Amino acid sequence: MKQQQMGTVVPLVRLLNQASFFFRAIKVSSIDELATWNKNRFSAIPEYRVTQIGRLNGMHESILYFNNQVLQTLNEIGYDYKTPVVIAGYKVKQDFTALIIGADQDGEMLPEIAEPFLHKESTKLNHITLNLRKKYYDLTANDAQAWVYPSVGNTDESYNLAVYPGLARQYLGFVGAVVISKANRSGSMHIEFCFDSDYRLDYLKGHPELKRLFKLGD
Repeated sequence: MKQQQMGTVVPLVRLLNQASFFFRAIKVSSIDELATWNKNRFSAIPEYRVTQIGRLNGMHESILYFNNQVLQTLNEIGYDYKTPVVIAGYKVKQDFTALIIGADQDGEMLPEIAEPFLHKESTKLNHITLNLRKKYYDLTANDAQAWVYPSVGNTDESYNLAVYPGLARQYLGFVGAVVISKANRSGSMHIEFCFDSDYRLDYLKGHPELKRLFKLGD
């Protein structure tokens, strides 16, 4: 792998294996719109439709973003706890590697690199994080297939995953999603609907495997 040094720092690589699950939250304007959702709503959008920069993507770069914790996905998108939201689950179906953003060669966090990722997205911060990626952590699909980086709020148990353009479907398989009609900051969620693994809208009660995946209890 091409290694770019940042002083004495060399980007580390993390292996993501088939025992891993990741989640991503998708904002919804109305529950009614879910009746028209299909597989495309859970996949990367075409590059020509990417007209804003994100944490790591530039214009016309279709990067998919995930987190390894269900509820942390709400923090990552700045969920307002007022509107509906869909949280989709994905299982790693083939081992792949990711560059670790914000860590030194010993695995210790670099505050000057990690700091912009610890706050909710903004246009200003996205310019900063995108520039950091391009300067120190740029890669090709042959080097690694994704990046991992700190979560908003710097929670120890969670981290974000951003998959290289065009590769998400190859390495991550959709296993279902839950539709949250309302929630609160204590972690309580009202969930009645879900999408099964075939992208069909259904009632959650008929899908106990999704309850286990999203740790919803009985």
